[in-house]
Amino acid sequence: MVIISLLAGCSNESVAPFVIGSSLLAICYDFWKRKSFDINKVIYTFIAVVGACILILAPGNFIRAKETPIWLGKSFLEKIVFHFTERLSGHLALIWISYVVLALLALIAVISARKGTPVSRKRIYATYLMIAIAVGTSFIMFISPSYPDRVVNGTLMFLLFSISFLGHGILETADRRNILNINIVTFLCLATFLWSYSLMYSAYTRVYVQDKVRMKIIADEIAKNQESFSIPEFYFSKLQNSGGHFGLFHAPNLYGRYFGAKEIFKTIVKFDYSVMYSGQKGVLDDYTRYYTNEPGDFMLVSAKSLEGEMAITVNGNKVSYTLETFTKATVND
Repeated sequence: MVIISLLAGCSNESVAPFVIGSSLLAICYDFWKRKSFDINKVIYTFIAVVGACILILAPGNFIRAKETPIWLGKSFLEKIVFHFTERLSGHLALIWISYVVLALLALIAVISARKGTPVSRKRIYATYLMIAIAVGTSFIMFISPSYPDRVVNGTLMFLLFSISFLGHGILETADRRNILNINIVTFLCLATFLWSYSLMYSAYTRVYVQDKVRMKIIADEIAKNQESFSIPEFYFSKLQNSGGHFGLFHAPNLYGRYFGAKEIFKTIVKFDYSVMYSGQKGVLDDYTRYYTNEPGDFMLVSAKSLEGEMAITVNGNKVSYTLETFTKATVND
């Protein structure tokens, strides 16, 4: 538990204060109810504070803070207004499913109470507390100059706690109708998960292959003694929400240094280019290659601008496409 407390304190800037606050609340509750306190809880709280200090007082935080002088120069009120108007809604939208599940459980609990089988107050209070902490983990980020998608995991975690408390409370009523309703909600969660997982599996499989294309570009450019060049940005196909992809942070100088170059920039590419690695390759002329695969992806790569039409024959049927309609990107030459 001591080790877990340390890790909990180190977990995240938005979560750490509420981990400590929850621990202090537990100590205060014991003292209020029993006029005593559990020494173990005091130890766990102290260790969580140590973990939070390791996280928040790390030298890297102060170095990064110096790189955001504009944010540091903003007033307290400006930071709050910016956070609530520009950042908060988009991030909270990433975990909309938890709101739906919580609302469905709340509806079941209300109907159950009206029929004479209320959920225990202890479970209701615990649910309220977890919701309050979830909201707090989002609101407290107004202090931070950045608010990456991954930080919403802390908010989601406490919403899952609230769902767990309320769902457990409903099951405790032992009402057959309530158990049936919980099963229905669980099935809806399962269906949503399978849909989301299938989208993520497909996207990540292709991005994995895109990385092989990027590594080939880097190897070729370094072999030509190029010190500054570009690679394509990862392109994710449809996901359940925009938070489903991994972090896309890219520092050209650091990325270049890692591979032995001066700078490696990234170019936004709005199509899946994994076909370059996994598909079949063909030659059209001295400048142009094409790539195609079984799913029907078709890609042209040329060292000169392409104009006119492209005629493609598929299963004996000839189809013409105007090259102006193709999605394009320019990476190096």
